[in-house]
Amino acid sequence: MNTDTLWKQYSKNRTQENRNVLILEYLDLVNKIVNIQMRLYHTFNPDLKDEFYSIGVLGLIDAVQKYDHTKNVKFETYASFRVKGAIIDHIRKQDIVSRGLREKEKAIKNARENLINRNQSEPTEAEIAEELNISPDEYHKTMSQIARADLLSFEEMIDNGIGVKQESESVEERIEEQELQKYLALAIKELPEREQYVISMYYKDELRLKDIGRALKISESRVSQLLKKAVESLREYLKTYI
Repeated sequence: MNTDTLWKQYSKNRTQENRNVLILEYLDLVNKIVNIQMRLYHTFNPDLKDEFYSIGVLGLIDAVQKYDHTKNVKFETYASFRVKGAIIDHIRKQDIVSRGLREKEKAIKNARENLINRNQSEPTEAEIAEELNISPDEYHKTMSQIARADLLSFEEMIDNGIGVKQESESVEERIEEQELQKYLALAIKELPEREQYVISMYYKDELRLKDIGRALKISESRVSQLLKKAVESLREYLKTYI
């Protein structure tokens, strides 16, 4: 039985059994989104993956119950937004990223400024790590965490601005969504070339920061810096729209 037939069956008879058939049909979508989020947050903790998966399934159930198959929106698009949104909301509420991350970011900024004032030159990553009395690996890990926290905030901003208001979406709302997407594309084109590459590799190609660094022949922490800078520029650019 194809999915269109399943949706017609569910719309005529919204039983739990028919709903569960649809949920089983789209579980692979949840798994795909969970795997992407695991890569983006650089974690391979199986317990956290199970946690993300459970939250994602709840998002899928919500999507199935609220989806209107007569509207001109693919369920995969609508459900992806719901599932990803549920996971991101869970990450934010549980503070999975890190409670003390902003303090670490401030310490790194202060250390860099101190070194610049002292040596009258841009410090290396090793010098910043030494100033903070931490290992280079710990410094790189912290920079990656900071970049991911900024990305989480940025993604929430975009999701809130675009969304997929399928159950009550009007023509005006669809036009607004398309305009925002065009505006975001223009904003990305305004970025320096290397930042454009990093944004594209991270979002379009779904590469990890480490893999982006290898592709561009730069360190992972440098990728984090470029990604952070790009996100800050895009956020500022989009404030005039969202």
